[in-house]
This record gives sequence, structure tokens and C-alpha cells, in this order.
Amino acid sequence: MYKKKYNKPPVIVYDNFNQIDNNYLKILDILKEDAKDNADDREYITVFVINKESILKRMECKYLTRLFGFFIYIFMD
Repeated sequence: MYKKKYNKPPVIVYDNFNQIDNNYLKILDILKEDAKDNADDREYITVFVINKESILKRMECKYLTRLFGFFIYIFMD
């Protein structure tokens, strides 16, 4: 509906994603794969707002730059 109306894919923002507990990092992997698939299909754009280095490192991989073209990293003190 949004894509049809504005001719742009919607954006989903996962804010404060650094709050995810280390026991639930599998969720991060699932959301990352979902973001990849939907970016490939141009269904929607996913933005992860992360300020925790360990989570950021887990997000980094070869194919992410190819898929999204850029990242917006927000570091907060």
C-alpha cells in the first residue's frame, strides 16, 4: 500500500537494537536475513540502530554492503 502510494519501499527501523540480550542473538540473525531477502525483493528497507560494538560486529559481513549499498551507524556515548 505504501509502496504503491509513494512509489518507494517502506522503511522499518529497529531502534536501540543494542538492547538485545546475548541469549537472543539468533533473533538478530533472523532479522538480518529477513532484511536481506526483502532488500533483494525491494519490498522494504531495514535500518538497525546499534551502538554496541559486539552487535555491530555481528551485523558486519560480506554481503551486507552489496545489498544495502550503505549503512547508517549511529554511535552514542
